[in-house]
Amino acid sequence: MQISIRLLLPMMYLLVGSFTAMAGDYYSEAAAAEDSPQVVLLTELSEAGSATITPTDNKIGDTVTLKATLAAVPTYGCQNMMTYFAGWRDETGTILSTDLTYTFEVTGPKEITAVFKSKSSIKAAGYYRVRSIFNRVLTIEGSYKYGSVSLTGNNVLDGLVTWSTPADLDKSKFANKTYSEVDNDPGVDVESMPSTVIYLEGTAKNLDAGPNQDAVTSANALGQGTDIKTMTGKTFTIKPAIGTLCGYHILYGNILGGGFKMSATHHALLGRCSYDDPYSWMALQPIDEEHFDDFWFGAAASEDMLFEGGYWTSMYTSFPYECRDGVEAYYVRETADVASEIYAQLTKIESGQVPAYSPVLLKCTGLTSRQNRLMPLDYHLELPALEGNMLVGEFQLYTDKDLNGQKDFNPESMRVLGVNADGTVGFYNLAQNADGTYPKLLPNKAYLDISNLTRKTAAIRLDTSGSVTGIENVCPDTCMPDDEGSKTIYDLYGRRVAHPQPGSIYIINGKKIAY
Repeated sequence: MQISIRLLLPMMYLLVGSFTAMAGDYYSEAAAAEDSPQVVLLTELSEAGSATITPTDNKIGDTVTLKATLAAVPTYGCQNMMTYFAGWRDETGTILSTDLTYTFEVTGPKEITAVFKSKSSIKAAGYYRVRSIFNRVLTIEGSYKYGSVSLTGNNVLDGLVTWSTPADLDKSKFANKTYSEVDNDPGVDVESMPSTVIYLEGTAKNLDAGPNQDAVTSANALGQGTDIKTMTGKTFTIKPAIGTLCGYHILYGNILGGGFKMSATHHALLGRCSYDDPYSWMALQPIDEEHFDDFWFGAAASEDMLFEGGYWTSMYTSFPYECRDGVEAYYVRETADVASEIYAQLTKIESGQVPAYSPVLLKCTGLTSRQNRLMPLDYHLELPALEGNMLVGEFQLYTDKDLNGQKDFNPESMRVLGVNADGTVGFYNLAQNADGTYPKLLPNKAYLDISNLTRKTAAIRLDTSGSVTGIENVCPDTCMPDDEGSKTIYDLYGRRVAHPQPGSIYIINGKKIAY
């Protein structure tokens, strides 16, 4: 079949015209794209921070700077402890940098998001450290009820007090920049205080609730063998604070028509909480696996408590926990009375899990709580009891506002963990005060119960080898080395002894001998 050239030519012109129009549209769009910014900046969780891009009208080849700024606490301008900057994320989900300022050269179109995150994790039940923007940390120290302190509707709950922050935290992050003479020691390691580990338990109403909405209702705060409901007869409701304050909550309602506030006098007040009142804003810092690098509980030890390669301390809590960071837990099942010395024989908890209400000794790897972390376990978890434990613990819960309820040291039944003038770690007697009384026992610490011992020495040594029992003999004078190398003597840890001391235990010819 033949097609007329006259018919084909108009069709060809039509096709060429169409392609030309399409190409024109393409090049005009490309030109428009080149004129628009190549890098577009977005923000995730904008209430936690803001971000800028310079220059905004960037082109290929330009050097662009992105800058992120965390949102400050309203009115006071201090840092929000519950938010952080997670980084600059591109459209593929890759984090390009975690620095607050990020500079790079533009090579093409890119969409970058400034990612802000909240550390908040409200649950129906869990462990928290409760901290205000004034850097007051809530502590359960007593089991008694509240009393009126003013005519403004505030009542002080003496069972709750507040502590200042550890010295290693930047005080400029908090609303109060200085400390007065009446403040507690700002250098205290509050992360090592079991009284600041508070278990909140209630009914989840809406864990995603917004400001002025109920997140957890009928909530109770438990710690140190007591709880807020016992002290007040009331529970409370947890509500998120104002929307621009991520991670902060108000413990509100059912208590005198108000809730918990942290005053500057280091007392927790039962007062009229409101969303514009900074004393009502509480950072509920979760102590759990997800947040353990940010908010932790651990043991603090003294540098002079060095024994067998670790720093020793004691611990007594109302909640179970698991040892982390190489920390080891021990308890005392028996003592050995050998050659004028008494040894407390330590049994290691191989699982590393310490049951609730179990006083123990902890062998720590460092001196601060951050180095010796202890993970709280389910508050209601029942671990096997430490059978025959001779250690006794004290919470030091006061029974009234005059601080009654503290227990005095008793030399007839107690020895406390310490170090003597020679640097030897053990259980020791305590000297009397100038007025003839004995010192108060420290809270959340353990002492050795010697009430059933036949002989009560002032000092009791530690033994982790379990080998001080089974002594073969008391060494007569004839077993003393009469010349160099005639008898090889070792201590209980297998180390050769050149100058054995009377009253000590050694291994001679494979037998344990008491000099």
